[in-house]
Amino acid sequence: MAYKWYDGTSAYKIEEYYDYTSDNNKKEKEEKKIEQVKTKVINHKKAIAVISLIFVIGIAFLYANAVLIQTSSQNDELKEELEDIKGKNTQTSFEITSEIDLKAVEDKAINEFGMQQPENYQNVYVDVVQSDYTQTYNHTKKVSAVEKVVDSLKSFLVYID
Repeated sequence: MAYKWYDGTSAYKIEEYYDYTSDNNKKEKEEKKIEQVKTKVINHKKAIAVISLIFVIGIAFLYANAVLIQTSSQNDELKEELEDIKGKNTQTSFEITSEIDLKAVEDKAINEFGMQQPENYQNVYVDVVQSDYTQTYNHTKKVSAVEKVVDSLKSFLVYID
C-alpha cells in the first residue's frame, strides 16, 4: 500500500495510520522473534558447551581413578611378590646354613689350603657403638592433584596414540 506524506495541517486518514502502525508492529514483532531465536541458539550452544565440559571432566576423573586403581593393584601384586621372594630367601638361607658342615670347612682349610688358627696376638677386637648406623634420606616430591590429572591425561593421550 502506498503511503502518502502530508504537508501542513491536514489530518491523516485513519485507515492509513492503522496500516502504518500495524506494519511497524509486525516488523518489531518479527525482529523480537528473530532476537529470541538468536538468544535461544546462543543459550543452546552454551548449554552444549557446559555439558561437554562436564562430560570431559567426568571422563578425566574416571580415567584418573582407573589409573589409580591399576597402580594400586600393581603395587599390591609387587608387595605379594616381594613377600614371596623374602620367604624364599629366608628358606634358602636356612637351607644353606643347615647344609654347611663347619667341621668339614675347617678340615679343608687346614689340610688343602694350609690355613691355621690365628694366635692370640693376631686377634684384634673392635668395639662397635650401637648408635653407629646409616640414615638414608628418601626425598619424595609432592605432586598436586592438578599435576596428577595433567600427567594422567598425558599418559592417556600417549596410550591412545
